[in-house]
Amino acid sequence: MVPFNREYRVETRTPGLLLFGSDGSAEAYGFDLRSPAMSVVRVPFIGMNWKLAIAIAKDFGDWRSALEPRRIDSSRVGMQLAELKPVLLGGDPVDSANKVWLTRDQHFEYVRFWNDVVTAAGSKSTSQ
Repeated sequence: MVPFNREYRVETRTPGLLLFGSDGSAEAYGFDLRSPAMSVVRVPFIGMNWKLAIAIAKDFGDWRSALEPRRIDSSRVGMQLAELKPVLLGGDPVDSANKVWLTRDQHFEYVRFWNDVVTAAGSKSTSQ
């Protein structure tokens, strides 16, 4: 998990969050290490920060028991579905032409790139 979190630059973007997985698309799941209960939160990969994090379970056991079994396309195991232009930046969330499957390493690069774009855009808007 540590390399996974380092590649997504979690500690610099959302200190106290430890990611442990994702929905296979735009959302990551992690533990909120800021509290003793370590609740499970869902946070978007693009625009990752505590303001967008949503607590979804009181702990890992609670989260795990709420999961529904679902069929997984074996050709997509280990891949992430991403938007070519993220929804946060005006991309269409339902247009299939705005979707691409990425390997984990490609997704690390994708998330770092778009989070840098979001950060730069936020910096420009606050300096104006």
